[in-house]
Amino acid sequence: MPTPNQRRGLIATWEDEKGYGFIEPAGGGERLFVHIKAFGRLQSRPTKGDTVLFVLGRDAKGRPRAESAEIVGPAAARKSAHPRVVPALWPTGAYFGLTFLGSFVGSLPIAVPLVTLMLSFMTYLVYGLDKRKAEDAAWRVPESTLHLLALLGGWPGAFAAQRLLRHKSRKTGFLAMFWFTVALNLLLLVCLFTPLGERALQTLFSLSGRAPQ
Repeated sequence: MPTPNQRRGLIATWEDEKGYGFIEPAGGGERLFVHIKAFGRLQSRPTKGDTVLFVLGRDAKGRPRAESAEIVGPAAARKSAHPRVVPALWPTGAYFGLTFLGSFVGSLPIAVPLVTLMLSFMTYLVYGLDKRKAEDAAWRVPESTLHLLALLGGWPGAFAAQRLLRHKSRKTGFLAMFWFTVALNLLLLVCLFTPLGERALQTLFSLSGRAPQ
């Protein structure tokens, strides 16, 4: 039940990359700006169509906005019952599992999964920093930096950040370049550390007239 000072509404638009949206008050009226910080600590991010309770407030310029917001109804129950952690982490977990297994059986140097794990952790933190900067309308991390971290081996952390933080997860051009860095990483891994890759490299060198001795 809403408290006397709470109002009910529907999220009409939501810009998750920027961390804000607009609420359509129940019963009509002017749409109200709402920032992600108005929701406090969330298990899952707001989305368009969510029913919310909020308190009517005003910003520094006296304009009306929604404050002390919370997601209610079926949307809240659904988001609480289906956390996004497992679907977001299983590809990265599978990749690390395979690379550590490869190191255990001697197919890969142990440095490969260890360096990738370190870079992934660093990349996840940088994504989180950029997400916070976007929400605060502050200086942003260049997209080229995010791509470079992914290219150097931090792509599993980037993938997890895109899913868990919902950051850089919808921009088509950015995602195309991200998956290109993933493909390069996997191709390099196959070429350097599998018999199939070694044969392919030998064939390539032979065709170029520079077969290794």
